[in-house]
Amino acid sequence: MLWRISDFPSLDNLSGWNTNIVLACPTCNFDSESSLLYRGKYNFMGHRRFLHKDHKFRLSCSLFDGRTELREAPEHLSGSGIFEQVQGINVTFGKPLEPIHTSKRDRGNNVVEVDGVEQWKKKSIFFNLSYWEMNLLRYCLDVMHIEKNVCDNVLYTLLNDPKKSKDNLKVRKALKEMCIRKELWLDERGRFRPSLFSKAKKQNVFTNTERCQNARWILK
Repeated sequence: MLWRISDFPSLDNLSGWNTNIVLACPTCNFDSESSLLYRGKYNFMGHRRFLHKDHKFRLSCSLFDGRTELREAPEHLSGSGIFEQVQGINVTFGKPLEPIHTSKRDRGNNVVEVDGVEQWKKKSIFFNLSYWEMNLLRYCLDVMHIEKNVCDNVLYTLLNDPKKSKDNLKVRKALKEMCIRKELWLDERGRFRPSLFSKAKKQNVFTNTERCQNARWILK
């Protein structure tokens, strides 16, 4: 076996890295940066670290989280580095015949917890393969579903769809919580202005021919 292909939630189960809490990014590992926003949603704003050092977005404060980004990209861990982190985790694979109640002391001394939740939940069974530690590419994300979800989110946001747009009430409250983009905050009546990139409702009406042309353009 060369590598595993899955979506991002399944990566949690295959690798053992918890992708549901503060340090969700397996690439950044323990050098990840996040903050808790409205209704328990985590916000990850450290993506500018992967840009070139002279990129203009690194010095842009108003368009992002109000700060400049001068840090370098996080160091890419090899399979040996990951293996060292999960070395002390004791995991029994398979469903037990009887429920076994174990304390946190029995799970290994190297388990790292974030906000009371274990970051490494297990040592992946693939490390039993002799070459898995030296494998340069161990996991791949399912590009088809990721591209489909990203394309849907972008299109429905541009078309200002009331049900599927990502520019909604929760996002506007999150912007106010982050103290950025003040022009997009809610007013006194709890309403917000449409974004500059969103289209008016009259412009969202397409004929079948136009829909086919737009679909072909997107696929290209």
